[in-house]
Amino acid sequence: MSDPQAAGRLLAKLVVELRERGGAPAATLAGIALLAQRLHRRPLAAGLTRVALGAGPAADDRTAWLLHRLARECLGDEPDDPRLVAAAHRNAVAALRAQYRSDLEAGNVDLINGAGGVGMRLWDVADDELRGSMAASLADVARRIAAQRSNGLYHGRPGNLLLRRMLADVADEQAAATTVVGDLLRLTPAALDTGELGVGGVTLCSGLPGTAVALGPDVDAALAVSVTQAPVTTPTLARLATLVADPGSDETLCHGLAGVALAARLAPLWAGLVPDDLRVRLTARLVAYLDRTDDGGLNAVFGMPLAHALLSGPLGVALALVEATEPTPPWWGAVLSLGDGTASVVGARG
Repeated sequence: MSDPQAAGRLLAKLVVELRERGGAPAATLAGIALLAQRLHRRPLAAGLTRVALGAGPAADDRTAWLLHRLARECLGDEPDDPRLVAAAHRNAVAALRAQYRSDLEAGNVDLINGAGGVGMRLWDVADDELRGSMAASLADVARRIAAQRSNGLYHGRPGNLLLRRMLADVADEQAAATTVVGDLLRLTPAALDTGELGVGGVTLCSGLPGTAVALGPDVDAALAVSVTQAPVTTPTLARLATLVADPGSDETLCHGLAGVALAARLAPLWAGLVPDDLRVRLTARLVAYLDRTDDGGLNAVFGMPLAHALLSGPLGVALALVEATEPTPPWWGAVLSLGDGTASVVGARG
């Protein structure tokens, strides 16, 4: 069970704060519009998207991509807006191509902060010609991610699976998935405390939930069994129960409980591992977090770049709660290099 009403209450606070401030940067408007769209508050989402687009091209590729997708979701079938939607697409392609080129030249292939994630978003907006021209470089990015030392989704080997799946590289994806699961099987329960699985041991960015997201919705049955039986799996679930019961544990998306919840939406394998009663208690923690969000929490939404606002603040927690019961795919997942939980990784509509 989940409680999208808690997300709705946060949205109401954000709208009040926006009115009191008299405006906000395009990245902030896009983040609030995203929450409104996922809560099916389409007029609000459309209005915020128009205002953000009216400020001109977004300053960063991530915001440009999100505004393009929001324009598709909220404005695409309204007769007065086709030119606005087309302009949002052009801006996104230009910003993403420039950032992708820059990251490749710098040798930065990171999934969350480099060519891996930028390439995912660029692939989503690209036409067939552009996809053809970037396929080889993106495959190379996937290979370089696979050679990283970490076991984490965001800064380690598992992230290569998302790119290979997106490229429909079936043979290489299966081989890479076998390697990722093999890495997992070699970990001992001590990895929960050594930092090998991230802060606290159970996170989206570095732990088993993120690995399950990387393995995807159609993971090979034998590999799924191996994950279930891995030496770290039962201790991970026990640690999760401890974290849920600990009022001091992190509740945000990247390093906290909201990421664990979102992983259950993106990865059926992880969802099947988490007992129902634990999921109910996890949801209650996230609802309580949102309901006690004060001015400091709201300032985090207005004062951070888009990725940080989602990964480290109440906006990401609210989205995790919404997605637990929302039947349409979380199309926005590529903004955080997660994909949309489908076999194609990007391209789903909300």
